Amino acid sequence: MAEQQAIRVADLSKIERGLSGLQAGIQNVDQRVQNVDQRVSVVASNVKIVNDELGTLARDFEKYVVEEKRRWEIEHATTELTNVRQELKNKYGHYDEVRRTTTGILQATDLGIVRKETITETTEQLILNCPGYWLAPCLGALAAWINDQPDIAEKALKEAIKRDDEKTSLLFGLICRRAGRKFAALKWIQRYLENQDPEQLGREAVVVLDAYASGLFSGGTEDVVSKQLAKWIDSLSTKSGFLEEQTENWKLAFADMKEPLGKDEYQYLQKYSHTWPTIQEVLEGARSNQIIFNHFENIFSQPVSQEAAKVQLDGILSALVTDFDKEELPLHRKERLCELVIEYEGDVNRAKQSCDDEEHSLAEYRPFTQLLTDASMRPELSKSSVASQKLALAYSHEWAAAGFNDFTVENNMKVPSKIEINIDTFNDFTQDGTDEDRLVGAFDQLVEKERNEELNKNVLTSFEQYCQYGGYAAGAIGLIACFMGQIIVGILAIIAGIGLVVHQRSCVERVETQREEINKKYDQKKDEGTKILKATIADVVDFRAEFVQKNAEGNKVSKFLNELSSDQYVQTISGDSRRVIQ
Repeated sequence: MAEQQAIRVADLSKIERGLSGLQAGIQNVDQRVQNVDQRVSVVASNVKIVNDELGTLARDFEKYVVEEKRRWEIEHATTELTNVRQELKNKYGHYDEVRRTTTGILQATDLGIVRKETITETTEQLILNCPGYWLAPCLGALAAWINDQPDIAEKALKEAIKRDDEKTSLLFGLICRRAGRKFAALKWIQRYLENQDPEQLGREAVVVLDAYASGLFSGGTEDVVSKQLAKWIDSLSTKSGFLEEQTENWKLAFADMKEPLGKDEYQYLQKYSHTWPTIQEVLEGARSNQIIFNHFENIFSQPVSQEAAKVQLDGILSALVTDFDKEELPLHRKERLCELVIEYEGDVNRAKQSCDDEEHSLAEYRPFTQLLTDASMRPELSKSSVASQKLALAYSHEWAAAGFNDFTVENNMKVPSKIEINIDTFNDFTQDGTDEDRLVGAFDQLVEKERNEELNKNVLTSFEQYCQYGGYAAGAIGLIACFMGQIIVGILAIIAGIGLVVHQRSCVERVETQREEINKKYDQKKDEGTKILKATIADVVDFRAEFVQKNAEGNKVSKFLNELSSDQYVQTISGDSRRVIQ
């Protein structure tokens, strides 16, 4: 009996040592499990970061593609611009030589420093080099006129009229006026005007407007021009849809004066509001009110002095002589498109739109009313003087006022009543930013809801919750089995119990760690999101205030246009003034 007890004591000692070793192994396994759990948590966090960064990367890549395409478009436009200008030089360089020579002859005649023989030799050579160009025989007629060769001058004039009656008549009308031959000038101007179709005026018709507005025609010529302009307007006004068409033309002209907002303006609205494109459009429209007013005010604030009127003829002649011809127009349009692509930093769509808007100014033929619009709004393209801008506005102020009203009304109709705010998963709206407390509260509720939803997903499973109790039960069963002599069964039960307890504790630590990270993430989201939300609301308040202010400036434009009337004048060559509208 004592021997059996000794054996049992010895055997239990071995078992205890084995259990101690087993416990150390289990602890080691538990540590490894904890390490794995931590790594899993890190991996889960990294996956979330990767997903966020993928979204950012996708947006950055899209932005890169757009910027790269724009860079390529700029390079392509730069190369194409060089090629077009070279083609213009190769195809029409001799036209430039004729233009320069014509200008040179006019200046040399004033100074009397060039021999008549030299003029004749130079002119004859250029005529041979430019078959078909209308200015070449005009140059020959001018040289023959200087050399008192009426027969040659008459033949050259007939050929010039055959090639281009309108430009030839206008050119010699201006030359005769410059030389003081008023009767001859009147005849040429009459010929020019009588050949015009008010619905298809040539681009050079703006020269007549400039000459008349600048006071370069006097006496009978003044009456001829004023009566002809009134006749054109009366003829066009009787056509169906005339007023609607003029209103639309002016509306488009006003739209062209909009300037884009800077990239650093309203940065939070740009980034955190899906309504931004509309906001940008209407704010640019409202800001254009002051731009338009400044444009009109600048026109009428510039005086047309008597001295300026006296020298204006040379400028008009230069514009007529040096202006490119109709066969050159396609290349000049292409040149302009390349310039706009470069100016708009590779934005081809915007460049094409601007080019299309300018098409009226570059067209070979256009209605008289369009000429007035271009003279008023696009003087750099239509080559209009300040005097002709005043005249054009005085004639068309009613159409301009109607077009501006439509431009303003359409812009106001686009103003959003509600402005979206989109910050991560938060999507709401505001009217004027006065409901900041409601928006901040809604944002907080959303963050807390998302926090709770994610926390609710990070809890122990039913199995994990009862592992501890299962472990205790298994351990108790194991001890009982050992005392009852079921050593192997008892040991296995004890091992299983210890494993369950360790696993449960590991799961508890993992869940607690994850919940801490979740709370930290949503605390940060709430803090940063609230700051962004308040900054976006501040942008909304600023936008509403600026729009009201800028939109009100449109009243100045309307008042200015409505007050234009027959009280506006243009200068005569003597310095007297006459009424624009009879």
